[in-house]
Amino acid sequence: MQKPILCGELPLKGKSALIVEDNALVAISAELSLRDAGAAFVRIANSAASAKSALDEGFTFDVSLVDLYLEDGDASPLIQILSERGIAVVITTGYAVCRGHPALRPTIEFLQKPYTDRELINALMKCAAAAPLTPAIK
Repeated sequence: MQKPILCGELPLKGKSALIVEDNALVAISAELSLRDAGAAFVRIANSAASAKSALDEGFTFDVSLVDLYLEDGDASPLIQILSERGIAVVITTGYAVCRGHPALRPTIEFLQKPYTDRELINALMKCAAAAPLTPAIK
């Protein structure tokens, strides 16, 4: 069981985060939660292609929050890229996901929408615990 967030704690202090979400309100809400939890840098991408462009431009991230089903398709290939680069991944979706989906692996956290700020931060903390602190820009 995860330790709950306590008032005054900054569990993501100094971390950089990538949010890949095609719903602007959900993305902005997640960004505010991450900043409140101490994230030093947050980049929002509204598609897998936009997220890949950020990676190609040299941006690096400690953690990522990725909507599994984006307007430009299934985000599984992006999730694979993030995992290969050592970026912790939390997958979200508002749709039913079967346990056999290829993106769901033991090293990846999963959040069903809607989720609370506490659930989001706890999932990211769990992933970030193993992620080294990396610079957000080249």
